[in-house]
Amino acid sequence: MLDLSLYVRLKSERLSTLENQVKVSPALVDEALTHKGKLVNMVEYQLGDDPEVALELASIKSGTGYFDVASDLTRLARAVETHKAILELDLKHYQPDDAPRAMRLAKLVVDELGQADTRDKAWNERYAKVWAVLCHYYNEVTVTGQYIFRNTPNANRFRNLAVAARTQRKAKAVAPVDVAEVSEQI
Repeated sequence: MLDLSLYVRLKSERLSTLENQVKVSPALVDEALTHKGKLVNMVEYQLGDDPEVALELASIKSGTGYFDVASDLTRLARAVETHKAILELDLKHYQPDDAPRAMRLAKLVVDELGQADTRDKAWNERYAKVWAVLCHYYNEVTVTGQYIFRNTPNANRFRNLAVAARTQRKAKAVAPVDVAEVSEQI
């Protein structure tokens, strides 16, 4: 399963490389980035003290690439619609067409990117599906292992997948488990 996940990830990274080679018209990119910046500033100023909104904005700001711009515009349009009652009080920055314009720009970016090789895009979907299955089974094993070994020194072997993925490969190796020792503990 892990080999399949790695293979699909490599194919997905090929798509990212492809995305960097695909050209979106400079005028569209400029308009999309300008509108994205305007919406980020407005939402951050009016709603930045809301932890949920702040987390969403941090995620939006970290995006790179054309697909991320389209996704970010869609997410910002959703935020503008969700918090319309607050944002429309900002007479200086809010425009009634902010959300529809963001959605229109996102669609235009995606349409221009859609002219790229669509076969490679399928790998991104496959990667997401394989990763979801891997996470499901890994979490099942982790919960079981944490329960079985909860009162032993081996409990730390069962970390969640996010922590395990971040662990450096040069980390000190954990000694192998002695089956007889574990049997006695259970």
